[in-house]
Amino acid sequence: MNFRRLLLALSLFLPLMAAEAFAGTRASPVNYETHDGKTMHGFIMQNEDVPADAPIAILMHGMKTHMFHWLASSGPMYGEGLLRSFLDKGYRVLALDARIHGYARKEGNPETALTKAKFGMTGDYYSMIEDSVRDYEFVLGRIKNNFEDARHIVAVGYSMGAQMAIMLAARNPEITHLVTMVPPHTGRLKQVSPVEFAPQVKVKNWLLLMADQDDYNEPEENDQIEAAITTKYTRVNFDSGHILPKHYVDVVGDWISRIDN
Repeated sequence: MNFRRLLLALSLFLPLMAAEAFAGTRASPVNYETHDGKTMHGFIMQNEDVPADAPIAILMHGMKTHMFHWLASSGPMYGEGLLRSFLDKGYRVLALDARIHGYARKEGNPETALTKAKFGMTGDYYSMIEDSVRDYEFVLGRIKNNFEDARHIVAVGYSMGAQMAIMLAARNPEITHLVTMVPPHTGRLKQVSPVEFAPQVKVKNWLLLMADQDDYNEPEENDQIEAAITTKYTRVNFDSGHILPKHYVDVVGDWISRIDN
């Protein structure tokens, strides 16, 4: 999808899905060429009166979802509530489609990539994760140039997005805070495993949301991720599966309020 079509999608999708929730905000498409000649698609949203030093939140979606799930009021991410929390607190918010997701779905199948990885054929899965993180690193560079006065930058990820957010924060000290919802352990896939990258994360604060009945992590695997963290963090557990209850958004909102004060 080209820039013009993405702009049209934004103009149509926002009024239909969340006209009242996002009143007083403006959204602009993000459309850049990637390091390997592909095209990354996304959007940046902010209040109309946002100050020059507004903090920035980078939202990273889960597997089989896409950037527009951050505008949806329903599961699996209840993204509208989370996005609204950041906007209400004066953030600029950036979201991208991960590789082979959203508009790039025609270039591959994420479920197939994961299934193949479980049987030792890791190439497609590693490329999906690594290239997505590189896309976010590219946009992070643009953020630093365009919004150099930003008070802080928060990486926020759900599931696969949490996995990528941990990698992004580990590699880029410009990420000052981290919010991860149900990051997958992926211990056998060490090249992209949160357990491998967590010790390298040096953010000021990390909010780690876990599920007691996670469909993808055993309780001890959640504990292993936590044990690998070497920076200040807060862990919150939910008595749920991998899809967290809607009120997880309130937990994130409360945490955001505390780091901003």
